[in-house]
Amino acid sequence: GSKRRECTQVRKELAHHFVLELGLSYADTARLLGISASAVNQILRRNPLG
Repeated sequence: GSKRRECTQVRKELAHHFVLELGLSYADTARLLGISASAVNQILRRNPLG
Protein backbone atom coordinates (compact mmCIF):
# COMPACT_ATOMS: atom_id res chain seq x y z
CA GLY A 1 0.00 0.00 0.00
CA SER A 2 2.73 2.48 0.92
CA LYS A 3 4.54 2.37 -2.42
CA ARG A 4 1.29 2.95 -4.28
CA ARG A 5 0.50 5.96 -2.08
CA GLU A 6 3.95 7.43 -2.80
CA CYS A 7 3.40 7.04 -6.54
CA THR A 8 0.01 8.73 -6.27
CA GLN A 9 1.51 11.64 -4.34
CA VAL A 10 4.23 12.09 -6.97
CA ARG A 11 1.61 12.09 -9.73
CA LYS A 12 -0.38 14.76 -7.87
CA GLU A 13 2.67 16.97 -7.50
CA LEU A 14 3.63 16.50 -11.14
CA ALA A 15 0.08 17.20 -12.32
CA HIS A 16 0.07 20.48 -10.40
CA HIS A 17 3.48 21.41 -11.78
CA PHE A 18 2.64 20.57 -15.39
CA VAL A 19 -0.75 22.32 -15.45
CA LEU A 20 -0.34 25.26 -13.08
CA GLU A 21 3.33 26.13 -13.55
CA LEU A 22 4.12 24.97 -17.09
CA GLY A 23 0.68 25.59 -18.56
CA LEU A 24 0.24 22.13 -20.11
CA SER A 25 -3.25 20.96 -21.00
CA TYR A 26 -4.99 18.26 -18.98
CA ALA A 27 -4.66 15.92 -21.97
CA ASP A 28 -0.90 16.48 -22.31
CA THR A 29 -0.42 16.12 -18.56
CA ALA A 30 -2.45 12.92 -18.54
CA ARG A 31 -0.38 11.49 -21.38
CA LEU A 32 2.88 12.25 -19.56
CA LEU A 33 1.64 10.71 -16.29
CA GLY A 34 -0.08 7.69 -17.82
CA ILE A 35 -3.49 8.61 -16.42
CA SER A 36 -6.71 9.96 -17.93
CA ALA A 37 -7.46 13.65 -18.43
CA SER A 38 -10.42 13.25 -16.08
CA ALA A 39 -8.04 11.95 -13.41
CA VAL A 40 -5.93 15.09 -13.85
CA ASN A 41 -9.08 17.19 -13.54
CA GLN A 42 -10.04 15.33 -10.37
CA ILE A 43 -6.58 15.84 -8.82
CA LEU A 44 -6.66 19.58 -9.48
CA ARG A 45 -10.27 19.97 -8.34
CA ARG A 46 -9.56 18.29 -5.00
CA ASN A 47 -6.51 20.39 -4.21
CA PRO A 48 -6.10 23.28 -6.65
CA LEU A 49 -3.22 24.96 -4.81
CA GLY A 50 -1.05 21.88 -4.48
